[in-house]
Amino acid sequence: MPCQFRQYVCTDPGNSVVFADGGDDDEVQLARAWFNEEVEITENLTSLTIYDPYTAKLSTYEPLSELHRSNIVDRIFIGETTAEHEAEFEPYKFYGRIHPADGRIVLLRKPAEMGTEDLGIWLFHGYIYGENDFVGEWTNTSTAKDAPAGSGWFRLARG
Repeated sequence: MPCQFRQYVCTDPGNSVVFADGGDDDEVQLARAWFNEEVEITENLTSLTIYDPYTAKLSTYEPLSELHRSNIVDRIFIGETTAEHEAEFEPYKFYGRIHPADGRIVLLRKPAEMGTEDLGIWLFHGYIYGENDFVGEWTNTSTAKDAPAGSGWFRLARG
């Protein structure tokens, strides 16, 4: 699926969004991309703001630049289906983050338009290999609890 992403970073530990604690349930943490539920993410022209109602905290992240290559405490990805491919693949929004402890990336894909919620929420998680490949597993998280979820492997390459 052709998509494009932007990276936003936080260099101030006191300003970063809290990593959600799902207890011992790794699936709960992954299904929310380590964000607390109901988090509000807003992309502006020069920054990304995230309001976490669980902590009542507003955090601001800056676009990744050469100035941010060190001292990064959190990195968040925002993206969407490319405009020229929306008709073929449907318009989707993506958001996610890198876990600082092990470099694992989690992205959630949600339908971008109202009335298309039945397309479901997909979870992509994996790692960067080399310089350009994001490789891992996808899962349809909208499947009924007792039904088997669709899943498989994926590779996204920077092009």
